[in-house]
Amino acid sequence: YNTDLDFDYNGNDSDPLPGDVTTDRHGTSCAGVAAARGNNGIGGSGAAPEATLTGFRLIAAANTDQDEASAFLAHNDVIHVKSNSWGVPDASGYGGPGPLAAAALETGVTSGRNGKGLIYVFAGGNGFDLADNSNLDGYANSPFVIGVAAMNDFGFQSYYSEPGANLLITAPSSGGRHNAGIRTTDITGEGGYNNTAAGTNDLADRNYTKTFGGTSSACPLVSGIIALMLQANPNLGWRDVQEILIRTARKVHRTDPDWSTNQAGLSFNHKYGAG
Repeated sequence: YNTDLDFDYNGNDSDPLPGDVTTDRHGTSCAGVAAARGNNGIGGSGAAPEATLTGFRLIAAANTDQDEASAFLAHNDVIHVKSNSWGVPDASGYGGPGPLAAAALETGVTSGRNGKGLIYVFAGGNGFDLADNSNLDGYANSPFVIGVAAMNDFGFQSYYSEPGANLLITAPSSGGRHNAGIRTTDITGEGGYNNTAAGTNDLADRNYTKTFGGTSSACPLVSGIIALMLQANPNLGWRDVQEILIRTARKVHRTDPDWSTNQAGLSFNHKYGAG
């Protein structure tokens, strides 16, 4: 974990630690899915257990277009992947980045990683049960990001995972058998998802939880996979990363009627992206 790159855009300081540990808990669990260390005898492993993490606290309070633009551009010579498990509130209609943030995303893929392009990954949204659509989220719908949907442990669309033409890929998350969640890191000690109120419905060790989920969990899982891709080949461009995800995706829920083949011979589904 690299504390030198941290920033809290809500508190305007270099300490991104959670404020209210009962509510400001989301990033800790997202980080564990992406890159919990693993093989250390104290917990589970993230997708990329040897990746370096850093923290930007951005959505724990009101933020500005400038805040978002700054976060999208911060340390893009050092940071390779920025995982964003947030977006427009569910069922609130169309919304998206302001002009500064939108321009920052384009700048990131143009000049980030020494011109190879910063990889921005965004959750597709959890509002499907509210009739929401990921196309209405201007963050996940940006051409410069990877929009991620969620599927359950049956291999089907999670009941909350929003469909959209913008989705690139799907990753496993919660919402299937017994609504089982994802096991990951939690706020240290009391607080977080696994607190006293959770009782016996969560893990005995309160530093971890088994109740995480949503496209918020699918997003950092894909981010961790991308970190492994860049470890194998650091010279991949941002569009290379997208094409590799598309071409290596497994077609899930094959009987779903929405599957189609585009002019490039690639499969696409509004629920799952490439699979």
